[in-house]
Amino acid sequence: MKPPNKRLSELLAEALNPGNSLANLLARAQVRSPRNALADLLVQSTGRSRVNALDNIFTPSLARSPSNALADLASLLTVEQPREPVQSLATLLTGALNPLNALGERRREMVYQGTKRRVFISHFRGDKTEVDAFINYFANQQQVFTPYVLGANDNDEFIKSTNPEYVMSQIRQKYLQDSTVTLVLLGSCTHSRRYVDWEIKSSLRQGKDITPNGLIGILLPSKTSAYLPPRFEANWVKGEASCYARYRAYPTSPEQLGGWIDDAYNARTARANLIANSQDMMKYNAQCKVCGVTH
Repeated sequence: MKPPNKRLSELLAEALNPGNSLANLLARAQVRSPRNALADLLVQSTGRSRVNALDNIFTPSLARSPSNALADLASLLTVEQPREPVQSLATLLTGALNPLNALGERRREMVYQGTKRRVFISHFRGDKTEVDAFINYFANQQQVFTPYVLGANDNDEFIKSTNPEYVMSQIRQKYLQDSTVTLVLLGSCTHSRRYVDWEIKSSLRQGKDITPNGLIGILLPSKTSAYLPPRFEANWVKGEASCYARYRAYPTSPEQLGGWIDDAYNARTARANLIANSQDMMKYNAQCKVCGVTH
């Protein structure tokens, strides 16, 4: 990265080049040569020689940033020379030449351009670091989806209920809310968690005026394979020729993830007849097949 004063020097050299449209604009406004026009403006403001005036304006600003220096010059020109040509130059200096504007435009170009769906993230709290990183990049930075993260926990009053319909309705109301896709982030122990099972069961619930969520399972980046939660496994078959859910490795791009989410969203109607959700809800966490213990 070039030092700020070098970058500013390049910008000034560009502006003062007699062949440059900015220099010509100054020259027309002052009916002098391009260099004299800018120097005279500075002299009028500071009461010093042309060289000292230039130093007075830009030396303090260089301690901050090129954009501040340009803003100071733009402010000076606007106040001292309110005629239209100078005002146009001021606008150009503070807007078009501001590096922050260019960064903003570049960031907008990089953000995912597809439809932003509402996605519930089902996960095991032991995978929090990787789950947070997934959400931060794909949801917060790339804007691929709107995340719903909080799930059922031991503090919920409904966990002691023996009425599955009531439990599922409470999970939908409190956690799934208006999400349309459920994405299960799969780590080593996710398959053994009863709350993951409950969230999947509630996601697949169908009935009058009840549309199920699409269902995707995605391996966390530290995994190359994982045991599937039993209810998820009942809705997925290898080859995916005739099943509701989809199972994927960690996405390589926002566009790839967005495509998976769109497919799951469309499955709510296109593949709803393939949903298998009759199994009883897990009453307790199961023994983890990887760790050999019940977490």
